[in-house]
Amino acid sequence: MNDWQNSTTPKPFGFVLMPFDAEFKNLYTYGIKGAAQDAGAYAERLDEQIFTEGMLERIYNQISKADFIVADMTGRNPNVFYEVGYAHALGKIVLLLTQNAKDIPFDLQHRQHIIYEGSKIELLRKSLTEKIVWAIAESRNRRGIRATERFLVSIRGTDIPASQLDGAPPIIDVASGDREIRVPICVRNGSPGVTPEISHIYVLIDPAAMLLPCEYRKVTVTNYTTGASHPSGLWDFAEIVDVVEPSSIVECTGQCRIKATIPPLPFGAIEVIRVVLSGVETYTYTETVLPMILRLHTTGSFYDYPFRLKIKPR
Repeated sequence: MNDWQNSTTPKPFGFVLMPFDAEFKNLYTYGIKGAAQDAGAYAERLDEQIFTEGMLERIYNQISKADFIVADMTGRNPNVFYEVGYAHALGKIVLLLTQNAKDIPFDLQHRQHIIYEGSKIELLRKSLTEKIVWAIAESRNRRGIRATERFLVSIRGTDIPASQLDGAPPIIDVASGDREIRVPICVRNGSPGVTPEISHIYVLIDPAAMLLPCEYRKVTVTNYTTGASHPSGLWDFAEIVDVVEPSSIVECTGQCRIKATIPPLPFGAIEVIRVVLSGVETYTYTETVLPMILRLHTTGSFYDYPFRLKIKPR
C-alpha cells in the first residue's frame, strides 16, 4: 500500500500554467504530472478541476493555494504570461519551462528555467523532478513549515527501528575479514513530504571495541606502468568527537562522525551510506556482539537507530 494512504498530511500541490492545446498533452501528462508524482507531489491544470466560481477567480485561488507553480512559456501565450505575473506578485515559486529560450521575456531570463525538446519528455521529467523537490522545500521554509521527518533505516536487509524503550535492538550478522567489515546503511524517506538535509551522520560505539568507523568510496586506480585501470577502495576515516547527547545504550560513549551527508529526499527516495569498520583483526577467532547506534542529525532534531553487530570468526 502506498504510504500516502496511511498519512493525513496532504501532498504538496503544484498548479500548472500552460496552453491547453492537444500538442502539449503528452508533455503535461507524462512530463509535468509525472515529475510532480516522482517528487511526492501532485499537479493539476485548471481544465482538470471542477469549480463553481468564475474562471479568473479560480485561477487566482489556485495560484494562491499552490506550493509551487509550473509554467510553460512556449509560444508566448498571453494568458500564461498574465498568470505568471500574478504568481510572481504573490511571491510564489514559479518553475519556468520552454521549448525556445526566446519565449522567456527579457525581465524573466535571469530566473532559472528549463529548456526542453518536445520529443524528449523523459529528460524534462528528470530535470523538473529535481526542481520540484527544491521548490517544495523552499516553499515550506518560506512559510515556516518544517516537513514531517521520518527516516526508515535498514542494514543488510534488516530494518532498524528508531530508539524505543521496549524491545532489544536487532542483530546484524557479519563475518570478519582480513582488514574490514563493510556495513551498508540504507536510509529511505518514509514521510509524506520532502525531508530536510541530513547534515551530520554519527556512529556511536563502545570505545573499548577498538573498531574505527569510516566511509568507503569506490575509486578507479591506474597502473602507470601498464596503463591498466581497476576499481579499488578509499577510506575516509571518521572524525571522533565527544558525545553531546547521551544515548540509550550506556556503552556507546564514543561518537564517530562519518564524512557524508544526505540531501533532501523526496517521497520514497533512498540513499546508501557505505560504512567500513576497520581494526577487525581483534575479532578474527571469537564471535562477538557489539552494540552500536546510527545517529542522523537534521536542522531541527536527531534520530538514533540502535543495533547490535554480531561479528562471526572467519
